Amino acid sequence: MEKLIFTTVTDRGESREIEFSLHEETSSAQNISVLVTEILKTISSQVKLCENLKDGDILQALTMVCAIRSGMLGVDPQLADRLMYSLFRKNFSAVLNAKKGYASRA
Repeated sequence: MEKLIFTTVTDRGESREIEFSLHEETSSAQNISVLVTEILKTISSQVKLCENLKDGDILQALTMVCAIRSGMLGVDPQLADRLMYSLFRKNFSAVLNAKKGYASRA
């Protein structure tokens, strides 16, 4: 199974190296990497622009987007639901198991 490794660094300097196992039907790890990077950049820029944007607001927006995209797949809704749940659980597990550390900048 193909892996995609992401390193994240928060404004507080906390870093995580996350190793995601991609779905067997993944067409392009590179495309996923670019899409995830751009989504995270957009969230970061909106956090700076929007007053009082809370983490819960971000999660709510992301789940709404996931629900919308799942509804656009043109497949049985129960299949889309199972796929989204399965992908989320697997990817969230990868985040929880990530190597944690601190990054510094000079």
